[in-house]
Amino acid sequence: MGEAPPEQRGWLIGIAGLERNQTPDRFITVSHCGVATSGDLWQFVEIAGQRYSHILDPRTGLGLMQRSSVTIVAQNCLDADGLASCLSVLGAVAGEKLIAQQPGAEMLMLTHVDDHIQEVQSSGFPKLSSR
Repeated sequence: MGEAPPEQRGWLIGIAGLERNQTPDRFITVSHCGVATSGDLWQFVEIAGQRYSHILDPRTGLGLMQRSSVTIVAQNCLDADGLASCLSVLGAVAGEKLIAQQPGAEMLMLTHVDDHIQEVQSSGFPKLSSR
């Protein structure tokens, strides 16, 4: 993402939840950075009643089974995309630790846990919020 549009402080990016019919309910404003979201909202398969993401866990060789959406803001798109997929596999606790070591990177992770949505943000993510 480059320079902000004229007379704007940045690009307005909507972040949707974990349901297909859900419109974005969070918004961030950013410029001069990369933004990427990884998750299983659109790419998954159900086998024998179990949902498997297209994101593979290299430890098991299987698709992730926990529904999630990970949005990363980083210095560039390559870093944002790689971190979004990586944090999808690592989960919230290890993901927060990794993001804290990445200069200029922030995250929002939504995870479906026991019939509710768990939200984890890095310390700087709320500063990007437009609402």
